[in-house]
Amino acid sequence: MAATYINRSPWAVSVKKNPGLNAEFPFSSRDEAQAYTDVLQLAGFQSNLGQLESAVQLVYREKGYPTLSHTFDSMSDAESIATTLKSERSRKIFTDYSESWRWTTAQLIVRYLDEECDKHKGGESERYRLERLLRLADVDYERKEEREEKRRESKRNLPKSQDSVSVDWLHKKFAQLVPTDIEEYIQERVEQVQPQTVDRELDVLSQVFNVAIKTWRIKVAEHPMLGVRRPRYFNERNRRLKEGEEGRLITEAQQEESPYVEAAIRLDLNTAMRRGELVNFTWEMVDFEQRCIRLPETKNGRPHNVPLNSNAIELLQALPRCYGPVVAITGNALKLAFKRVCERAKIDDLHFHDLRGEGLSRYADTGSFTLLDLQSISGHRDIRMLSRYAHLCTKKLAERMDKAVQSEVREYIHRGRKRVARLRLVNGATGTENSCLRGERAQAQEAEIPAIATTERGGRSAGGTAVAGAGQLSTGGHGDNVIAIPKRQAAI
Repeated sequence: MAATYINRSPWAVSVKKNPGLNAEFPFSSRDEAQAYTDVLQLAGFQSNLGQLESAVQLVYREKGYPTLSHTFDSMSDAESIATTLKSERSRKIFTDYSESWRWTTAQLIVRYLDEECDKHKGGESERYRLERLLRLADVDYERKEEREEKRRESKRNLPKSQDSVSVDWLHKKFAQLVPTDIEEYIQERVEQVQPQTVDRELDVLSQVFNVAIKTWRIKVAEHPMLGVRRPRYFNERNRRLKEGEEGRLITEAQQEESPYVEAAIRLDLNTAMRRGELVNFTWEMVDFEQRCIRLPETKNGRPHNVPLNSNAIELLQALPRCYGPVVAITGNALKLAFKRVCERAKIDDLHFHDLRGEGLSRYADTGSFTLLDLQSISGHRDIRMLSRYAHLCTKKLAERMDKAVQSEVREYIHRGRKRVARLRLVNGATGTENSCLRGERAQAQEAEIPAIATTERGGRSAGGTAVAGAGQLSTGGHGDNVIAIPKRQAAI
């Protein structure tokens, strides 16, 4: 095992009290640097010849492993990698970090744009954010010609950014990138845009690093995002329609040139679909017989069958049958039209996506739906996204609890004393027990005396409480008495 360090940095000639005569020579031109130093000394200048440490080559050799050879920007970087290699190989681990020293962060972003973006459902949004970073770093990047028109169309729907953040860290080698580099960017960026916007940008950047490490096998000692403190924010919206707002929305939507604005609003309140789903589903996806819209792919990449209530079916049947999407309006046009409708209706702080939450909340308000039911309606992949509706589903839960634990308070005479028992249906209940719980007291009283007698003969527990047998009714009340009603009447 041997680590060899070769200083391949330039030669530097420095002249005391006369910095204008300082000069640098390439690593291979040491003789020229020495000759220049000699000339200066003959002329009476105090000159010194030295070598910088801006390019240090590490050659790491060990039996059983491939030789690693790479040039680092400093001696400390080279020594750090040598120490890491020694530690890992002592534990029989081999990781080749040399690739991460050949790629800058900007180069990784360019490769990700060329090879990965178009494979993703949200690739255009990723492309927009990454291209913005490259512009800030003065990196020239041109997309392929066949994608140029698609790029221009996609940018019309994306927000403009303020390009005034320092991103010098994009020019660093991937192996040199540390969390503090990214945190400095975060601190500057949050002064320009909302914290959630910065968080989305970090998501895209983290995805680039993940692909580089896991797919391209460009290994680093630690993931650059490990330890990055993201901006904190809470942007969960719970905007409900107030009294009269729905009527004003519909009235103003009817004034729009496109009749599909009103149809989109009504459909969203009844189906809780996403805007992108609403403006893209076609008549081939509508199944009136099964009362659903069969979406082959949704935001989370999975298919989803959207159930249709009677109102939604009537709305769809009233729309004209044309080729293409059922709601013949683009997503951006619907967004702008909805904004105009809200302005005319004098409704503040309402987004089109809020109608999706309004529709789900209305279903939850009825108490007839569980969270799993709401998930089937909305198409959320993770039920935790529906946690805001959990408190609205408690009514249904309470009704189920009542059915599971039915009870009735009864009075009876035992050993000359009046006692009160709360009878609860338990597993193994007999027909006599069910009759008692249905209020057929006449039949229950017939079984009461033998039940008590049986309990007397059956014995008592250590605490003085009668022990119930199979097919029992557990009781609560004074003395924690238990009345056992067997399946067949016992003799007294």
